[in-house]
Amino acid sequence: MNKSIVLLLAILAALLVIYLLVSEGEKRELTPEVIDNFLAIDSGAVNKVRVSKLGSEMNFEKRTDGWQMLEGEKTYKAEPSAVAEIEKLAYSLRVGEIVSSNPDKQMLFQVDTLMGTKVEFYRDDHFLGDIIIGKMGSNYQNCYVRKPGSEVVYNAVGPYSYLFNRPPSSFKDKTLLAFDRSLVNAIEFSGLGTDYTLLHQDTLWKVVPHQGESFVGDQSKIERVVDQLANLRFSDFVENPDSLKLDFSEPDLELIIGLKDGSDRRLKFVAEGGDSKNYYVKSSQAPEPYLIYDYIVNNLAKKRDDLRLTGKS
Repeated sequence: MNKSIVLLLAILAALLVIYLLVSEGEKRELTPEVIDNFLAIDSGAVNKVRVSKLGSEMNFEKRTDGWQMLEGEKTYKAEPSAVAEIEKLAYSLRVGEIVSSNPDKQMLFQVDTLMGTKVEFYRDDHFLGDIIIGKMGSNYQNCYVRKPGSEVVYNAVGPYSYLFNRPPSSFKDKTLLAFDRSLVNAIEFSGLGTDYTLLHQDTLWKVVPHQGESFVGDQSKIERVVDQLANLRFSDFVENPDSLKLDFSEPDLELIIGLKDGSDRRLKFVAEGGDSKNYYVKSSQAPEPYLIYDYIVNNLAKKRDDLRLTGKS
């Protein structure tokens, strides 16, 4: 091998070493330690949040009775778990690797003003901080984020992209009933082949038909019904319910839940009709109807004989 080739190889090797050293230096410069509170907002400071994406906006306010979602002139109770995740961003967003500082690549990570979801945090009308949430990472356990006004894109810990890709209705609380199950002493069922009362006597649930002999029911089955009612959720909101002209005066199914303090909770179900097997449901605690899937209603409206103990007449 002649000297010129040896010299060329030596130069190439030296250039490779220099490149690796520079690249490592740039990597150390662009890759900081993990930052646990990227937005540096105190826990508990946030009581207003605005979430905006091109063409849509959601607003949340924390009031004495919890988080509320504002939609035009209407106010809905917000889904606690969903809003808790948004609120947690303010004081626990963790970022690590810087993946880009090139503004031309912001669209690639969906942290630009067109594709990204902007989340703003406030204390009353005092602005606390904001962040743009981009697309999910390849392992679905991280996402890309950028602070507005900055060109730096970070790899953040947590699948927050999934949270903000949900439809706005999923941020509204769908609780239909919520009460302490131990306070229930009777549940009356009428319609859909039920027509009986579940009566709690002497620590046991009895099935008292509107016609016929009463009997001690299958306690595990009845307890499941009571548990379902104590934390009952509807399936979806109804748009323009007035246009449907729903008649709840003669429901397909009616439930009256009697509590030990003498109060009750009432539910009325009306079949949606057409090809659908679902129902509209209206609670005595709320004026508007909601949609509830048929399997939920079927799990509640057990036939009388389905509640008998196995092997008993």
